[in-house]
Amino acid sequence: MKYIYGLLLCLFLTNSVAFNNHNDREQASLNEIAGLIESSFSRGNADLLGDLLADELELVIDSEKIEFAKISKDRAGYILSSFFKTNPPVEFTYVYQGSTSKTLRYSVANYKSSNKEFKIYMLIKENADHTYGIKTLQMRED
Repeated sequence: MKYIYGLLLCLFLTNSVAFNNHNDREQASLNEIAGLIESSFSRGNADLLGDLLADELELVIDSEKIEFAKISKDRAGYILSSFFKTNPPVEFTYVYQGSTSKTLRYSVANYKSSNKEFKIYMLIKENADHTYGIKTLQMRED
């Protein structure tokens, strides 16, 4: 069951469409959140990453046996803080980014810590106020 989300994400990757119909404001917001996500993982900054989470999200960290279909932003931030302490960052790089619609973006990245390597899967959704939040965050050990 836990790998179904990864499979679904692969389907999104295969059937993606480009960011063609985004206006400049939406594109800037998407680029900005991608940069902030990269910065938070590169620095192991759970507070910054926590600020980018949706109010409720799916969180999976298979190395820690964590699998929540729905978790609050605050509780997820606490778990991410513990994750970064256990797995301090060495390197974070995006592998692929795309979108399936005007309001949904996905990203796949590699996260290398001092003791493990992870594949990061994220779904980023636009909110009603035109801000973006991470709706799904999966960290799968490579």
